[in-house]
Amino acid sequence: MNIVQIRYFVAVYHAGSFSKAAKEQFVTVQAVSKSIADLESELGRELFERKSRGVVPTAFGEAFYAKAAGALRDFDELQTFADGTPSPQPSMLRLALCAPNFNGNERVLANIRALISRQLGTNAELTLSGGFEGIDLLRKADVDALITIGRLDTPHTDCVPVLTAPPGVSFSARHPLASQESVTIDQLDPYPVCVAKDFDYFNESILITYVNCGLKSPRETILSADEFPAFLEERHGYAFVVGLPALSDDRYDTVVRPVAAQDAVPIPICLVTLKLSKSPLYLAVERFLTDNAPRI
Repeated sequence: MNIVQIRYFVAVYHAGSFSKAAKEQFVTVQAVSKSIADLESELGRELFERKSRGVVPTAFGEAFYAKAAGALRDFDELQTFADGTPSPQPSMLRLALCAPNFNGNERVLANIRALISRQLGTNAELTLSGGFEGIDLLRKADVDALITIGRLDTPHTDCVPVLTAPPGVSFSARHPLASQESVTIDQLDPYPVCVAKDFDYFNESILITYVNCGLKSPRETILSADEFPAFLEERHGYAFVVGLPALSDDRYDTVVRPVAAQDAVPIPICLVTLKLSKSPLYLAVERFLTDNAPRI
């Protein structure tokens, strides 16, 4: 039973025919007839007697009308109240950047916040989060959207690419490839690549993109930050990152080198929201970024 069925039932009761009720409701006679038939089937009782010149309510239909009319009136009053009451809107846009902790992340987060504030005239709260942690934040409505490096496609989310970024690799400053200006995938194949469990099993990350393109590097899952320095230094390992030298991490004495032009695959930077759950502030940011999509 739903409010449309109740509305059509009350309309037929007052009009005395399916055709007149349909005209009043701006729908087809078939829509009204099917709705009443479905309602009668659900109730297990007939609501109207079909006559040659229209319909008349049964005894059960009369009793049902006494309840239905009041329920419809209450629903319409509730709808009028809801339509006339402005929805409270958050005063701050809340975003989470899904990325591993990287050198200078505070500066990057501050720059994104400043860009949003300057362009949209609204405050923004931007935090760094894990991938699966970010999905939990979305489900709990603790953030309006996630920013992901690479697409995230699930049945319950919308993914909107707004920027592209160049791919790069991060490795120790003493890595055999560290002296090169850029690196090819063939050169990387002999060395182990870091799998970040909370990101590379979460979305179409840079690593997953290159695995799908035929990368042969052995993959090693790094479970904690404490394992990472030894992986870089002793194993000559590497990790895929956004290819910006400014992201070289002084904590681990690393360098960032771009992937060579012939192997470079542009990486989408995406906004991810739950389906049918986009705040007005978020929509403004999405429109701004899709209309002004630079390459970083």
